[in-house]
Amino acid sequence: MVNNMTDLNCGVIHCSSNREGCCCRPEIKVTGHDACECNETCCSSFEKIQSGASNAMDYSNTNPISHVKCEVKTCIHYKDDECQADSITVQGAGACCKKDTECETFRRK
Repeated sequence: MVNNMTDLNCGVIHCSSNREGCCCRPEIKVTGHDACECNETCCSSFEKIQSGASNAMDYSNTNPISHVKCEVKTCIHYKDDECQADSITVQGAGACCKKDTECETFRRK
């Protein structure tokens, strides 16, 4: 395991770990085993904000640089279950569940 750190931009505003476009998790996981396009990937670390709660309730500090585990073997950035991209963007502004998110940095091999 390389433990590569990645610059993580997050546009998933309804995730409990999002604070001002940064993820408060020290690590996320991107899935989409046989993905051919970005919309076939997702952030499996997504947790919807509960009613009446504020963002970033489980983690107190934003992490603009995070460890990104990855299961998307069809992506050019995938290596040994990790994302090797210097920077990634996860989107899903109106996401209500994990499948509504996607890794915009995905590029098919």
